[in-house]
Amino acid sequence: APRLGGVGEANDPVCGVGIAGAAASPPVCHDRLWPMSREAVLRASSASDLDCSRSPLSKRLHSARSLDSRARTATALLPVPPALDFGRIAAVIAGDLEEDGPGEDEGAAIGGQEAALAEADPPPPLQALLRAVLRRLALPDEPIRPRRAFLAAFACFGALRALAGRLSEFAASGDAELLELVLAVLAVCACEVVGRREIEAAEVQRPLSCVAALVTVLRRESVSSLVHMLSLAALQRLSLRAHLQNKMIELGAIDWILENLRSVANQQAEAVKEHSSSWPGPLLSSNGAAGLGGTPDFSVEFASALLMNLTLRAAGRRRCGELQAYNVLVCLIEHPNPQVRTHVNGTLYALLGAPSIRAEALRSGAEAAFKAALARAPPGGDLLRRQLEYLLVQLSRNMADGDDDGEDSDSGANKGAEGDVDDGDNFLDEEELAGHFLLAPAPGAGAGGTAVESSAAIEAAAAEEALRRFRVTPAVADVQQRRFHAFIARSCRGLISPKRRISGLEGIGPGGAGGG
Repeated sequence: APRLGGVGEANDPVCGVGIAGAAASPPVCHDRLWPMSREAVLRASSASDLDCSRSPLSKRLHSARSLDSRARTATALLPVPPALDFGRIAAVIAGDLEEDGPGEDEGAAIGGQEAALAEADPPPPLQALLRAVLRRLALPDEPIRPRRAFLAAFACFGALRALAGRLSEFAASGDAELLELVLAVLAVCACEVVGRREIEAAEVQRPLSCVAALVTVLRRESVSSLVHMLSLAALQRLSLRAHLQNKMIELGAIDWILENLRSVANQQAEAVKEHSSSWPGPLLSSNGAAGLGGTPDFSVEFASALLMNLTLRAAGRRRCGELQAYNVLVCLIEHPNPQVRTHVNGTLYALLGAPSIRAEALRSGAEAAFKAALARAPPGGDLLRRQLEYLLVQLSRNMADGDDDGEDSDSGANKGAEGDVDDGDNFLDEEELAGHFLLAPAPGAGAGGTAVESSAAIEAAAAEEALRRFRVTPAVADVQQRRFHAFIARSCRGLISPKRRISGLEGIGPGGAGGG
């Protein structure tokens, strides 16, 4: 998973930095301690829980097999994209099919008879097309490599860029169903580097067309609505791109996040009073559907992850200082949701690298707060203990230690970088929201019942019918294949599949060797 900046010494058992030397180094938040994507946190937790039930030998064998499998996936060629006219799909999404028709190369290849056939087979409504695209991208039961190939083709031929470029138009249209589908497709595509790059390119071509629309939807919709959740998921995944981080900060994303987290902190304080005898305890629902005060766990997890990513930027830390973010975040360092806790503590670590924020935290009693939380850490909470210990070390830094990651410089590994913090993390296989959205039971149907199965079959048939209208001739398919493989070789050859971790760090931390 993408990391929260910083490089470290070789003697740290957690994330590459020795405790003794940490005070003299920039903020170090390796992905084993503070992963930057929510999927990476869940991945690490699952691997850690699974490892607890294994013998040392079986752990090593599992780790080796996992790494070998991921390495094979990373180096294997993607399959040929399905026999669909992606240029025509892009034209429908862009709203100019009649104006542009097939692409120049494709049009020349089609010829008169095939062109007449294409004209006789009008495209489906945009909603039907997007639902079919979403099924090809996100159905969890489908193999991952064809899904990745479809996503790459969707990006290669301009369909994803066209969709992102029209987001502000869709957000203002008042068509809730269409907006849900658009946001779902964007959120899924943002799971992969190639998708994030195309959405960023759309933002460069048409400033404020995508990110501004996402932030607008985030602010105006209820935190429990699907549209809000999809917007938040898309923003968090896109925040792995440095240029887009800066856009989000300028548009007030940090302001909204802190306002939301302040409400969560207040709700948590009330819950602690009611359950003081069992604190810290499971105050949130076990399935993650709804949390304190009705705020969904999903919203809090993704909002806190987004905030941690935005504090990579100097502008993000400055804004957090202006909004007194420490006073909000310190109330959540023991949040019962481990993903939220991880993101909050990672954010605090980054903020405490700034001298002014660190001084304010010290005046507010941060040292006592962290020590008290450390004393209350439950048995088995090794990750929380390590996080709190690092926060205490970060708090003890002073100007004499040097290398302060202050408000006026970007964090760690991103210092001097020209805009791209994305390290190639792909997690389409771990995307969960769109799958639940696609497979939601029909109104009035019980989960797992015949009505649901029938509804799913009807939806699948409708999706295939929508894509059938974009069937491609052999000549066009040949042109597309050459263009697709050139696109992969040029822009994303090594970024379509998960990256193997640096060998010196494999097996360290809660994620284990198979956690990345």
